[in-house]
Amino acid sequence: MSKSRVDQSNPNTVRRLLKEGRGQGHQEDYRPWHQPRDVPSLGNSSRGRGWRSKNRVVSTLSWLELAWVYTLEWNPHVADIREQYNLELDETQQIAAGLGFRHPLVKGRPKVMSSDVVVTWADGKQTAYQVKPFAVLKNPRTVEKLQIEAAYWKVRGVPWKLVTERELDPVLVRNVRRIHPFFHVDTLHPHANAVEAVYDYLTPRLTTGVPLLALFIESDQALKLKAGATLKLVYHLLTHRRWPVDFSVPLNVDQPLRLLTL
Repeated sequence: MSKSRVDQSNPNTVRRLLKEGRGQGHQEDYRPWHQPRDVPSLGNSSRGRGWRSKNRVVSTLSWLELAWVYTLEWNPHVADIREQYNLELDETQQIAAGLGFRHPLVKGRPKVMSSDVVVTWADGKQTAYQVKPFAVLKNPRTVEKLQIEAAYWKVRGVPWKLVTERELDPVLVRNVRRIHPFFHVDTLHPHANAVEAVYDYLTPRLTTGVPLLALFIESDQALKLKAGATLKLVYHLLTHRRWPVDFSVPLNVDQPLRLLTL
């Protein structure tokens, strides 16, 4: 439910966006309803290739949204993440009227509402999320809009959840943010073919209590890799959960990797 440069109260604009495929598709074929260029910049929008969206660039419009996407990316049960997902205007208008609330307007005309994230789980079920700073929940009008959105998903039998900074694990978010860019193999060039060699070399050494940085240097030398290559390769392995890492503690290269079991 973001303010937009694009006038989504204009029926012609809405038809054009739908024709473009906005809010449609899955994984790499999905196109978000809101694009960063459509929304006034507050300096906190972000674009980057996702994990669950295959090779598609995921666009978030706030740091909180990005932090929630990082949280979902780390969840192995998430199959697809669709951000900036538009709601059917006719339905949200009916719901607003039924609740006795004024529908969101732009220039006096009803505008398309959206959920920040819609997740498809591995079992095919879905959950919709709206991400908001906790402080804005003191605004009665904000709460009304959230109630409209919640009712929309209830009609569809889809769980809807509100996420604030209180639901985020800052350590997990920082850890995932650090390794996130290395998920895709093409980010490892020219050492992509050394992934398994690094995995085999480091696996028996991770329980020795040696700090990660020392292991990175040792691995680069032993496997004749360019300095710094092992770091990227390890981060890639972590994104794919090749080791059972404990992300409840900060990822620190000056410390041993904290493992759950091995």
